[in-house]
Amino acid sequence: GLSHLTPANLRVQLLLDLGSSEMLGSNGTKSWQPPRSAAVGVGLLLCVAVLSLRYAWGSSSAATAAAEHDGYERKGPDKKQQVREEEQMVRKERQLLQREERLLRQEETATQLEEGAFRREVKALRKGKDKQLDKSIAKEHQLAERVRRMADDAQKLDRKEHSQRERIERLPIEKWEARVSRHHDRTAQEHHKLLGKEAQLERRRHELEERQHRVTEQQKRLEEKRNSSERSG
Repeated sequence: GLSHLTPANLRVQLLLDLGSSEMLGSNGTKSWQPPRSAAVGVGLLLCVAVLSLRYAWGSSSAATAAAEHDGYERKGPDKKQQVREEEQMVRKERQLLQREERLLRQEETATQLEEGAFRREVKALRKGKDKQLDKSIAKEHQLAERVRRMADDAQKLDRKEHSQRERIERLPIEKWEARVSRHHDRTAQEHHKLLGKEAQLERRRHELEERQHRVTEQQKRLEEKRNSSERSG
């Protein structure tokens, strides 16, 4: 059989068969005669061609398999880089949300102190204690300024978060299959969790803004009441 022969061995065998067809003529000189069987020569050539193709195809398949089994699909040269960039951006998104949560807690604390100062101001006004009232008003103004600065910081942070979300949404993640990269899948899950946390923080901020609005309205009414009592006095 020919199964044990490599392409190189087949070429050698073919040359030997062709050489055996070189015979002596009637005058003693060498003359070339057709091979014993033309079909044998043609068959050997076909075998050489087929085995050469199978060998080349097998080498190419092995190289392709080695390249495709590293956890990532080979659709583009920057696939791994895109996954890394996505992870970095989601990590940045998580840091921004953590900062926002800390800032929101501080703002909630400041608003709570402001509410307390307002209650003390009302109490001092009712009792007619002017010095205590002046202290409460001064403290209240300090707290109001602190809350205003925190609100400005929160707006800046919100703009950064919005820009971060836009960068993430521009990534072609919807074109990647789930099996392409487990790394990408984990990052996408983390991004969705952060979106849920962001929604919770938005609800807390809305409630806080309502509290701040109530305090501001109460302060306005109290100021009007003070001015009215001073004019009548």
